[in-house]
Amino acid sequence: MKKIDKMKKYYFFDQHPGGILGAIIPLPKVIKDAIDQIADKEWSLDQVLKRLGQIEGLKVSTSESSKEPCMLIGNIKNEGFTHSWRLLYFSPLLEK
Repeated sequence: MKKIDKMKKYYFFDQHPGGILGAIIPLPKVIKDAIDQIADKEWSLDQVLKRLGQIEGLKVSTSESSKEPCMLIGNIKNEGFTHSWRLLYFSPLLEK
């Protein structure tokens, strides 16, 4: 498993489409709006985690695997249940 550098810039893409689409609990609009603003842009992982961390109750984690792309996963606890969604994929920028 590789370590993800939170200060490095990554390209964030393929955000969750929102809505139900087979999910038991649809992605909340406040989260959908935030990831739509992040998607298709370059950010440091730290910037994205801070931005999403402003959403009440949302806990965000990363999939730190040896394969690209990595994922941001969002979790919210509600009435004793935890709901999880794949929020965005992200990949390191190509070195110039």
